[in-house]
Order: sequence, then C-alpha cells, then structure tokens
Amino acid sequence: MTSFTAPEVFNIGENVFELCANLSNVDLPKCEKLGMSSFTQSGIVRADFPEVTTLNDYAFYSCNSLISANFPKVTSIPSSCFNTCENLETINIPLCYFIGDNALAYIYKLKEVSFPVCNVGVSAFSNDNGLEKVDFNPTTTYDYMPIGYSAFKNCSKLKILALRSENVWSLSDSSCFQGTLIESGTGFIYVPKSQIEQYKTATNWTVYADQFRALEDYTVDGTITGELDSTKI
Repeated sequence: MTSFTAPEVFNIGENVFELCANLSNVDLPKCEKLGMSSFTQSGIVRADFPEVTTLNDYAFYSCNSLISANFPKVTSIPSSCFNTCENLETINIPLCYFIGDNALAYIYKLKEVSFPVCNVGVSAFSNDNGLEKVDFNPTTTYDYMPIGYSAFKNCSKLKILALRSENVWSLSDSSCFQGTLIESGTGFIYVPKSQIEQYKTATNWTVYADQFRALEDYTVDGTITGELDSTKI
C-alpha cells in the first residue's frame, strides 16, 4: 500500500498505520484526531492534515521519510510526536502553544522553527543538529513560561534563539544549551531590550549573560515582533 484515501474519516486510532513502511501518501481531508503512534515508523512523506486539532504521543515517531508537516489547527505537539523524523525539513503548526518532552528531538534537516509557544518540554529539540534559528512569540503570556531540561542540548548549529514575551522565560537548567553555538559564544539570545538585565541575573540564565541581544536592535522594522534582520545577526 503506497497511498491511503478516506474522505469521510474523522478519527485515526492508535497504531493504525504503525510500521507501514510502504505507506507514502495519505489523504484524510476531514480527519480531526490522530491517535497515539498512529503513523509510527511508517513511510509517510508529507503529513498534511488541515482539519486535525489533536495529535497524540508518538504519532509520527521515527518516520524517516517524512519531509514536511502541516497542522494549521493543532495547538499542542505532544511527547515524542515527531521524535527521530530525521529528514523533516519544514513544520507548520502556527497555533502551537505547548511542545512536549522529546517532541521534536533527533531531527537533522530542520533549520528553522517559529511557534507562538509558551511551554517547551524536556529535550524538546535535543540533538537537532541542523537547527539554526528558533523563534518563540507567544500570543498569550503566562507568569511561568518554562524551557525544559536539555531542551536544545546538542543542537550544534543553533545560533539564534528569539524569546518574544512580556515576561522573562524560566530556564530549567543552565546546561540547556550544551553543545550549541550559544554555549560556545558565537550564538545569541534575542529578547526585548527592557528585559536584558533581568535575564542576565535570572536563575540559570546567568551563564549566558554575554549572549543576550535586544530584539529591537536586530529587527527589520524596529519592533520586538518584527523579523530578525539577517544582515545584523
């Protein structure tokens, strides 16, 4: 089976396509929910699910043929959902506010991500050795906005982390950026100018005090919500 089409299916249960290595194309235009491990180790190439609102743990775990993922209505990426999707190049989940533990770990071709996220789980992006730029721009600000243990550990090319929020993010451990360009001193963390001094003295952030830069000074239009100016970074 190389393709599967089900125009009236609204729910894919647990393990339905697990280990279906020959399944490359899936068309589920009305599907709203994907169960746990629903596509684990399958051959799916493009995960394009315009109506899905709910993903579950391990949904696309170790889908090594997966190149792109598009979930315009999903708000949460659960634990290990895309873990070890080694060849994933693009991911579009524009409403995502929560990224679970190991959700996007061990991905090697993903270079940039942008989410309105306000909670990043343990090892969420660990060992993504192609990842260069991460941009978090929460649409809702909470008092406690955590970045979990080892969230970016061994992301060897990570040079840009933009944290756009009215509140200072909480960093779970000072080794969160171990093995990144931020740790080595050639990568930078971009935050609102008014927060730089707070970050420099905040728990676990002090290790990276020299790596903070003001978003306003590095955005094309001068605002903290603007695009980072590639000519300056």
